[in-house]
This record gives sequence, C-alpha cells and structure tokens, in this order.
Amino acid sequence: MHSCRGRAGLFAQRQSTRRPWWGASANPAKARAVMKIVGDTMTQAHLKAAIVRVTVDGKEIVTQALGESMTGVPAMPSMFFRNGAVAISYIATLLLKLVDEKKLSLDDKLSKWLPDIPNADRVTLGQLAHMTSGYRDYALGNADFDAALAADPFRQWTPEEVLGYAVTKPLLYEPGTNWNYARTNYVLLGWRWKRPPVRRCRNCCTTGCLVRSL
Repeated sequence: MHSCRGRAGLFAQRQSTRRPWWGASANPAKARAVMKIVGDTMTQAHLKAAIVRVTVDGKEIVTQALGESMTGVPAMPSMFFRNGAVAISYIATLLLKLVDEKKLSLDDKLSKWLPDIPNADRVTLGQLAHMTSGYRDYALGNADFDAALAADPFRQWTPEEVLGYAVTKPLLYEPGTNWNYARTNYVLLGWRWKRPPVRRCRNCCTTGCLVRSL
C-alpha cells in the first residue's frame, strides 16, 4: 500500500512533467476543484489509482488519471475497467426490450435457447433475470474457482468456463421458490444473446442500451 506521502509525490511529479490537466478545460477552476476531491479521496480511501472524466453539457471539464493501475504501470485515461455488476442492468434492460418486441417471453424455458445446460428445461428466462433459478454462483464459496483464479489472475474466462463451475452442480432449490445472488444467471442470459434472433451481447448492449441512453 502506498503511503500518503508517496501519493502526494506521485501527484506532484505528474503535474511537473505533464501539461496541467486543466489546460484544455472549459472551466479550469472546476477542473482543479474536481482533482482536489479526487486526490483527497485517494488518500482517505487508500486508493492506488483513479480515472476521472467530467463533462458539463458536452463540454470537457477534466479528464485525468492518477496513480498506478498495477506496480510500475501508470494509470492512463485511455484505460478500461470492468463494468462489474452494472452489466446486470444492461442485460435485464435488453431482455425486457426483446419481450416488448415479442421476440421472446419471460416464461420461455432456458432449454429453448441453451438446451445443453443442466436443468435448462426447469428454468425460465424470467427466473434467470430475477435470480430465482436456483443456479449457484460460480465464484462465491467455490474453492475450485478460487484456486483457478489465483493460479492465473489475468485469465480471460469464456462463458463456458465459468458456467462449468456452477451449472453442473445441483440446484439450490426448486426454480422460482427462493432467491440467491448468482452471476451465473446473467452469464446464461448474456450467452443466450449469441443465439438468433439477436446479435452479440456486446453489440446489443452498445446499440440497445448505452447509446440510446446518451
């Protein structure tokens, strides 16, 4: 963990070797205020890195990265970071859009789209969306997955690989009778997106959810 002094030194070094982050700002005073908040938050929360962008009415206030994304690798504004659980909202939105378009029903069995998945004939798309399918989470409390992840932290997992840690095990309960948090449900919904009548999940999220919300 970096000390506060180390972070302050890094911040000062970046300021002296780069064009100030407020140089192209529509409001330099606001840019400075934003970056002070970022710097203070990094110190208080012991954050190693932060990527920040603020625009107001389409005008650039500040875009800046601070710290290191990993040891020896400076954080850059051009870097990406995981969507994480935010993607659940994307997938659920797309699912409901397809229901509105009469392309599928929440009552459709998963077996209609992914017949080879264990228990797919017992689980509906709606139950996947509500996380009431009974499928286990592939990561939570899974020692085998934890070991595989620790052995290769930068591995790019496929849907088939992560599902192998979850759907092959017995359901936790009869579908629709209980609830448990399981990312497995949304991996299955996203994987189902590869089947007609829709396109790749990534393209659907971009065109059907993100772009239309801007």
